[in-house]
Amino acid sequence: MACLLVIHFALAGSAFAQESAISTDNPVQVPQGVEVLSNLVVQIESSLRAEVSVMVKSVAVTPDGNTLAVACDDHTIRILSVVEMDLSKTLTGHTDLIKSLAYDDAGERLISVGNDGRMLVYDCQADYKVIRKVEGVPALSCVAFSPDGQTIAAGDFDGQVYLLEQEGQNTVNRTVKCPSKDLRSLAFRDDGKLLVAGGRDGYLHLINLEQGNQIRSVELHLGRINSLNFAYESSVVVSAGRDGTVALFDTETMAELARVAVSTGQLFSARILDDRHVAVAGSDDVIRIVDMQREQIVEQINGHQGSIAAMTSSGNLLFSGGFDATLRRWELSGVESPDGRSSVIEKGTN
Repeated sequence: MACLLVIHFALAGSAFAQESAISTDNPVQVPQGVEVLSNLVVQIESSLRAEVSVMVKSVAVTPDGNTLAVACDDHTIRILSVVEMDLSKTLTGHTDLIKSLAYDDAGERLISVGNDGRMLVYDCQADYKVIRKVEGVPALSCVAFSPDGQTIAAGDFDGQVYLLEQEGQNTVNRTVKCPSKDLRSLAFRDDGKLLVAGGRDGYLHLINLEQGNQIRSVELHLGRINSLNFAYESSVVVSAGRDGTVALFDTETMAELARVAVSTGQLFSARILDDRHVAVAGSDDVIRIVDMQREQIVEQINGHQGSIAAMTSSGNLLFSGGFDATLRRWELSGVESPDGRSSVIEKGTN
């Protein structure tokens, strides 16, 4: 199936600066401030109908920062190079909306899930050949690999978490029932012992994978949690949701460390950039960079013309996509991410 990617490039301060416009209203002066150096815009057109653009639903980047996977609402996944943002392959194994993507920590496998109840695992080193296919489960909205790559977790509308633990088998190994309906995000802690889930009820649900049952639920947001990410080698999880706030929560001390009110709309995605900065975006078409140590918004990035559904990051590059049928690559200054991974985020006063 054919598809078209139309690419625009803009340097900050150039004649095309509207593509990477930064709000300067009431700027906050902080050390290591984040700024946009450039913005690359990819317009994605449908593989099903000519001259029709498609929305971006989920994005994932390989650990080496070289390759992007982009799920669109025409039921396909585009594989793009990060440097040129050119299309290398289109994956067409789904028959309905794809809701979530994830690469494993080795960058060797990609998994996708969606409304067709399929879990497809691709071998990235074998031209994205499907090596595992699970079918017959309800519509799935979120998926994640464990740090060691041995477990895959996927969540559905009824709060069921499906765990795939044996390589090569096309069946679900076990399930865990989560109290929340409409799960939207799952994340593994780096030690692999804890899985957190978030959904409609606004609670953070902690699942002990060794015991296979939920161990605790903590009210974290007013309304649905849409995004969860663990800081690198940390027990701290970053969450964002319908209430327009982003929060830090320590899953060992069970304490909330910080919270920032970001938007009057809802937040769909949050990405940890380094040991203090988190990028958040959602229904008001704006990306905001939040300093979680100071609990302040330090930068606002305009450019999208519709809700921003998904983001991912690698080093000083931030990728965003959404309802305006564009995928954008933002090159940032002031972001310090060791080895392309986000270090421990802790609240502080420095």
